[in-house]
Amino acid sequence: MQEHLLTFEEQWTDEASGRTLPEFVLEELRGFLACGILARGFAHLYCDACGEHQVVAFACKARAVCPSCLGRRMNEGAANLVDHVLPDVPLRQWVLTLPYPLRFPLAFDGKLLGEVLRIFTDTVAGWYRARQADRGLPVGQSGAVTAIQRASSDLRCNPHYHTLFLDGVYAPDRDGRGQIFHPAPGPSQHDVEQVVHRARKRILRFLQRRGLITLVAAPGDGEVTVMGDESLGESDPLLARLLAAATVGVAPAGPARRQKPVRIVLDADDQPVARERYARRTRGSTCTRRAAWRPTTSRAARPCAGTSCARRSPTSACTSCPRAT
Repeated sequence: MQEHLLTFEEQWTDEASGRTLPEFVLEELRGFLACGILARGFAHLYCDACGEHQVVAFACKARAVCPSCLGRRMNEGAANLVDHVLPDVPLRQWVLTLPYPLRFPLAFDGKLLGEVLRIFTDTVAGWYRARQADRGLPVGQSGAVTAIQRASSDLRCNPHYHTLFLDGVYAPDRDGRGQIFHPAPGPSQHDVEQVVHRARKRILRFLQRRGLITLVAAPGDGEVTVMGDESLGESDPLLARLLAAATVGVAPAGPARRQKPVRIVLDADDQPVARERYARRTRGSTCTRRAAWRPTTSRAARPCAGTSCARRSPTSACTSCPRAT
């Protein structure tokens, strides 16, 4: 991140044409670089009883890129759910993934992502209530908590829902003064397919009413093709382009697009500068094909085989390279 953030900002920012990254993206990335660094601020903790003291660096509290803050948030959230939210009853996880044509509009619009979640949870809760009625039990209510993930394991943009449902319903007890939990039988494959079919139908109908998609008949029995609204990203075309590329796993820039990145190195006072403006002076010969590097003195010098100069210490000369000048 330290090596390539400046390149990223430079490549995707053009104020003259109005092409700029959303500020929340830049704040998240810059905050991550300052996370846990004492020079950027800290709290000094002191115990009056034992005299022990400790300094704790400020955290960025990021929600997307910082593994430390994300891990802390995940652990705190899980502990809160277990200790204060979830009752001691059976639970079942329901996971809803979405087809490619729907991933971009939901990733682009957070409010829309929440409305689709409401439809999904209402569909599953309705299925639990229906099973309760089929068993001749009083009408009850279920509950759920959802964690929304915006990426898959390969870092493609893939918004999907992990929902923990109470595996049953709460209904009034015999005297009507309290609630009793009635566990539900395990769902069969047919039950899951019914829930998916119902949720799919409701979600597509909702998005179609909003004008975000168009259902086009496709070859096959009852098949449809989802066509997205191409004007959805006009309000923020740069963010839309990045999300669209991340959804299908296509590189929006770099070697795959034949766009040469800007080489960035760090100078002695840790200020990013362009490579062509960075002057390096060493004793002896220097390889002309050496890649960009960061100053360090902890690595031992190694002979260069022509193109592997990036592996040796920058404090020593490259004397065995045939391209030395």
